[in-house]
Amino acid sequence: MKKLISICLGLMLGLFTLAGRGVAAGTDVSGILDVLLFPPGVAEVYPGELAPGWPEDVPLPADAALAGSLTLKDDSLVAMFTVPQPLDEVAPPYLDELQTRSWVLVGKEEGDEGEYYGYTFQREETDLLSLVLYDNEGTETYGTLYYGAEIVSAVRTVMEFVGEMLSSLADVIVLPEFTFEDAVVVDEAISPMSVFIDEETYQAKVEAEADAAKLKASLDSQLAEAGWRPIDFGAAGPAVWGKYELEREGSIWKAVLLVLAGEPEGTFFVSVHAYRIP
Repeated sequence: MKKLISICLGLMLGLFTLAGRGVAAGTDVSGILDVLLFPPGVAEVYPGELAPGWPEDVPLPADAALAGSLTLKDDSLVAMFTVPQPLDEVAPPYLDELQTRSWVLVGKEEGDEGEYYGYTFQREETDLLSLVLYDNEGTETYGTLYYGAEIVSAVRTVMEFVGEMLSSLADVIVLPEFTFEDAVVVDEAISPMSVFIDEETYQAKVEAEADAAKLKASLDSQLAEAGWRPIDFGAAGPAVWGKYELEREGSIWKAVLLVLAGEPEGTFFVSVHAYRIP
């Protein structure tokens, strides 16, 4: 099962670290990385740690490993984590823990096959907390927490937040299902990000004998078959990149693609970020 991007922050941050080592500052690639790592709405990214101001009464589940967190431009906060236990073992005690800290459960959403649970909490008419827990093959749980410290009536209503997230997962599919010939996909993830509607991101770690340019050419052809038009491309150090445009149902979408050579030799990181233009 492909992993959801919202809890694959480590791969994004790995791309940023590798690029920082191998690409000179001020190149076109730097601008592309800004789009890939800081999509509209994101103010700061905190790998492996909670953002400043994270409330003490919003703990992570027991045994959780924190992937990282985000500060959004509206001052709300997002944290992503994994727990090495099945979803049904993580959810009940974690819900109990949050409710002992004055969080009142006011909404719940469940996947048709129990593959995820979404919860919305409210506290003192001012704070909103949304939690989504995803099952990963019955052995691990991925989690995303959204915290907004504003008047609830001015924030998304209880079910709007979860509803928008789920509708984005179902409806925002503009990238093709990428495949790699003569290459081994070590890890991959694809998702419309739950916090950012009208976006879709694909990332993969690939092992191949081909170079980055050949991998990009293969992805170019798959994007073209899906209706994407190339508008720019280039290379810098170990990275090759491209920019694309798509018109669908009256909307204009943009996409940026980055293929970055990593270590050991023959390892490549691929990232494609698509976003709708308002």
